[in-house]
Amino acid sequence: IKLILHSIILLFCLFIAIILSVDQDQNILRGEWVGRFSGNELLFKFYQDNKFHISCINVESRLTKELTGNYYADFSKKPIPLSLKNIPQLQYPLHTSIDFIGNNSLMINLFEPEWRRLRPISFTNKKILKLSRKK
Repeated sequence: IKLILHSIILLFCLFIAIILSVDQDQNILRGEWVGRFSGNELLFKFYQDNKFHISCINVESRLTKELTGNYYADFSKKPIPLSLKNIPQLQYPLHTSIDFIGNNSLMINLFEPEWRRLRPISFTNKKILKLSRKK
């Protein structure tokens, strides 16, 4: 009986650790991320309620483009698939993959319109955004 009780306690602790790990993974994406790409300043905001806001500001013209909607990430996979959906500014969702470099840096594969339904599965230096957590 002691062995069964210890096994149940061990399984319960493992279950709690898995739940806390998934929640911690989701928390790492939340917040504001900044970067530059091709003459643009980028600001990605990921909120707790799975909403996002992206601002892209052209450095020369100061023209700003914005996207809003819902994001979905599967932290059980590597690289992490990320989908941006329900985007009022577009008629289609965007799909990509992301990977973290520590807690304060993030790599995002570029969203390519002609491949908007396909998700990149690896990172190449020419087609990634490198973002840093905004302090």
